[in-house]
Amino acid sequence: MRLLLLLLLAGVAVCQTPNDAPVKTEKVDKAAAYYHYMLAYLYADTRDPGNEAKISEHLKAARQADPEAPASIPRRQSFPVIFDHAPRPLPPPER
Repeated sequence: MRLLLLLLLAGVAVCQTPNDAPVKTEKVDKAAAYYHYMLAYLYADTRDPGNEAKISEHLKAARQADPEAPASIPRRQSFPVIFDHAPRPLPPPER
């Protein structure tokens, strides 16, 4: 009986020892990553070559806030323009 109690206590003591491996918790700021990615997207949407530095700066900030954030902005497909003509003027009224 004493042996059983001793083994039980030894098993409990082994299970309660702290793990030697450090737990790595990295804080991910999804809101900041989303904010910087959307700013980069808006700058890219203007298609102004002068905004390249701002685009890369915001993409870098998004990656720093969340390492899983996209590293680039996907190219946008151009949609066909259906109404590419100006409206026709009305004909003059008949007299």
